[in-house]
Amino acid sequence: MKIGDSGRHHAGATAEENCRCCTQCPTYQSRTSYALRAFERAVHLESFTLAAQELHITQSAVSKHIKTLESHFGCLLFVRKGHKLTVTNHGKILARDLQSAFKLRRLMPVI
Repeated sequence: MKIGDSGRHHAGATAEENCRCCTQCPTYQSRTSYALRAFERAVHLESFTLAAQELHITQSAVSKHIKTLESHFGCLLFVRKGHKLTVTNHGKILARDLQSAFKLRRLMPVI
């Protein structure tokens, strides 16, 4: 079975492979959710280290999440100069939209 056929994964795919095979993969969705949360916290705190501490993950995990998003969107979200972190215009747009989405999620009743 090829990737994307009927929304199912190819036989014998590992969780890591599933993350790459389609956006319907629960593992892909979970990783994307973590990456977006890490990005939002890094923007808010202006630090990968502080975001990592708040999320109880390592700084390198935050960095990997950001690199994953940058690869996915095809643009830089931060400019890094030493320990200085600056959000790009693309990053500002994503951060604004995420803040709105997270706010809506908090306001929505659990079904």
